[in-house]
Amino acid sequence: MSSSLQRSRTTPHTRHNLQKRCPRPTFAIFTGNRRAELDNALEFARLRLAEENTKLKAAEHSLAVLREKVRVYNSEMARKARLDEKDHAEKEVQAISSQIAGAQSRLNVLLVERSHMPKFLETPTITTNAQADALNEKLADLQNERAALLLKYNPTHPAVKQQDELIADVQRRLDRVTKTQVIAVKTRNPSIAEADKVISELKSSIASDETLLVKANARNQAAITDLVHYGNSEPRQENLESSVAKARERIAFLTKDVDDLNIHKQGQHDPVTIVSPAGTAAEVSPRSVKI
Repeated sequence: MSSSLQRSRTTPHTRHNLQKRCPRPTFAIFTGNRRAELDNALEFARLRLAEENTKLKAAEHSLAVLREKVRVYNSEMARKARLDEKDHAEKEVQAISSQIAGAQSRLNVLLVERSHMPKFLETPTITTNAQADALNEKLADLQNERAALLLKYNPTHPAVKQQDELIADVQRRLDRVTKTQVIAVKTRNPSIAEADKVISELKSSIASDETLLVKANARNQAAITDLVHYGNSEPRQENLESSVAKARERIAFLTKDVDDLNIHKQGQHDPVTIVSPAGTAAEVSPRSVKI
């Protein structure tokens, strides 16, 4: 039980006895010093509270100005965001660089293959011999003429025999001639057009990726610069944030102290009298009623 409550138990009678035992000046000092100590403690706590509030406002103002300048409102989250941005930018640069390297490798292989491709392809084509065709036509005409002669003469007739010699001569010449011949037909190599199309697409893809790589490198460099720039102001912001947090904690403690001291001071002016609880009631036997 607190001392204030214990003091409040004193009744006028006990206070009178205390005054009788203590000289008057001593009793005045005894009671007055307690009130003065409470007043001094309360005044000191109030001054400390006002001082901490002033420090808190100054720190909050400095922190607000710095946050507005660097556009950062939470140092921990800002650091994480900048590290994430730098990590993402580096991964993007690596991915695009790898993609360009792969496309360039395929392009180099295609260019080598393209340089060894023939412009024309020779396709062998089997055709009939023109001389043989002419001899066949002449042989057919002679045989038709012989058939017409047989309508007039018998096979032993000199005209028919002369026709037979002509037919035999043409047949001998036809037998000596090759009936068919192989001719090489030249056509443009279709693989060249296909290879040129793929090469053109790869070159366009590489050019597009190189543009993306320039942007990714710029983004990565900007992330690094931003991280370095933030690193210069981060300690100050962390110190200010820590100062604000600690000041708020001290204000909370001091506010509680002021409230407690006010309660104690009020107890000095309006003491509480505690009434002792009643004792245990004695048991009384009920009286019998006589009629």
